[in-house]
Amino acid sequence: MDAASWEPANDVEHALRRVLLDGDQRAYLDILGTAPLYVPTEASAYQEGRAALFVWDIDGMRFAPVFTSPDALELAVAEHGQSADAYHVVTYPQLVEIWPDPTLRLAIDPNLPIGAFLNIDDIATGADLLTAAELGVAFTPSNPVEELLAEAAAAGDSSGFLDALVASVVLLPISRPLSGVEDIESPGFPWRDLPGAAEPTIAVFTSPERLAEAWPDVPPSAPVPVVRLADAWPDARYRLVVNPGSVLEATFAGDELRGLVDWGQDMLSRYDESRASVPRAVERAAPPLVMLQKVLAHGEADHYVRGGRHTVTGFVYPYDPVGRATPAGLYAALDLGPDDGFDPADPEVHLLRWPAHRPELYRLAVGGPDEATRAANDGWMIEPAPFRGGGATSAGVPQLKADSVAVPHDAVLVRLGADGEERLVASYDADHGAWVPVATVDLRSALVGP
Repeated sequence: MDAASWEPANDVEHALRRVLLDGDQRAYLDILGTAPLYVPTEASAYQEGRAALFVWDIDGMRFAPVFTSPDALELAVAEHGQSADAYHVVTYPQLVEIWPDPTLRLAIDPNLPIGAFLNIDDIATGADLLTAAELGVAFTPSNPVEELLAEAAAAGDSSGFLDALVASVVLLPISRPLSGVEDIESPGFPWRDLPGAAEPTIAVFTSPERLAEAWPDVPPSAPVPVVRLADAWPDARYRLVVNPGSVLEATFAGDELRGLVDWGQDMLSRYDESRASVPRAVERAAPPLVMLQKVLAHGEADHYVRGGRHTVTGFVYPYDPVGRATPAGLYAALDLGPDDGFDPADPEVHLLRWPAHRPELYRLAVGGPDEATRAANDGWMIEPAPFRGGGATSAGVPQLKADSVAVPHDAVLVRLGADGEERLVASYDADHGAWVPVATVDLRSALVGP
């Protein structure tokens, strides 16, 4: 195979090709920010004490090549007249941490139609590559929700704006940090007024950037699904302002909040009536390639790597809202405790992560711990407490349910340590139906030398 006859080798490459054809540069960078990346190396380099990271001269500039599949790696390295007898599977944040020289540029899949040549920090700062000229002001969306809101605002599409807003998770400023057991429905929840407002106002924000712009002395905040916020609204005398001071500002009177709940139910009805025409906000409220993760019970990782398990069952969560944490922080965010076999003092925990190419396989976990709660929530499932049944954990992380879903090619197993450091353990090769363990040598030493 050569570059002219190239076809995507996995779902990541299919997604990259699709968004490039759509001209969506931000989506391209979002995918690279969460996808497994393959770094070619020479196995002998580490033993000989020299850097194993390949450096190529392309048009007079120095690039380190990185790939989105072993197939792409093999093709490009061979065309460059070299051979790689090993590779490391890394995440973009890991690559940034070990990058040896800021003047060394990053070549993603060189020689392929999905290739790009970037500075190492371009993926993290991809929002700076976008503008919102349609709005008539200098504004850069910070995430896909804001992209949808901006598009709807520019087009005067109030229905599209509400779809995007109601499908989102927002940041709610609070007067003090939450304890591990508090949530928005708890007595004494620390609601916080928007300072300087002419009337009683509670503000929420669609990104940390919008919060920092409006509130320079950034207060504590809690992530909350908009529908849940509206359902738990403390007082009809308070109005809700979304992104105050921003071009994405929207205001709702207190007695209008119930309408957001009804709008959310209508969106779900539209989704259920026609899976082929999912409301646009539901489809794009997360990046085009949504990464999910599941916290594995202790010892469960062995069932995958050694036992060949290749399905996932149980509660799963979007990776981005959870973010990087520690085992203790992850347990608190996802309502995991001793009854689930987890202890905040755990030195490490294993996570399964994969791209969700078929979102319809993961249902929002709505129901309750008993039949009465399930019926009250108009849900579909019953699970023992601490399952709440509202579709999110007490920290506001969206909660989904999977039933024996096959993991896709390039799913990864990650070890998260108590110090917050992540190590890739294995990646899944669907072509061979096997997990491929990742070498355990120090990544920085292996790629850039001791």
